[in-house]
Amino acid sequence: MGLFFEKNEQESSKLFKVIDVVMLVILTILLSLTILNEFDLLYVGTLFIFLGVRSLLDAIERFIAKEQKKSAVHAGFAIIFLTTASSLLFI
Repeated sequence: MGLFFEKNEQESSKLFKVIDVVMLVILTILLSLTILNEFDLLYVGTLFIFLGVRSLLDAIERFIAKEQKKSAVHAGFAIIFLTTASSLLFI
């Protein structure tokens, strides 16, 4: 049974954990500001920028851990989030 449910994921480094917690706090604050300001495009675009940066950091972390498939998925999400942010901010 352990053959099918191996734990492949390596532990994140302390730096990536700190950055992840800081990004989650910033995203939570930004999400609450977005809701309070009735989903203004400036706040929504900034939220997507931070989501893209967070996905890009996850992609870098996975690339360092030599997990190529997960790295590509996170990089794809980063591109989608950053493209959405640029289209929202530069209307």
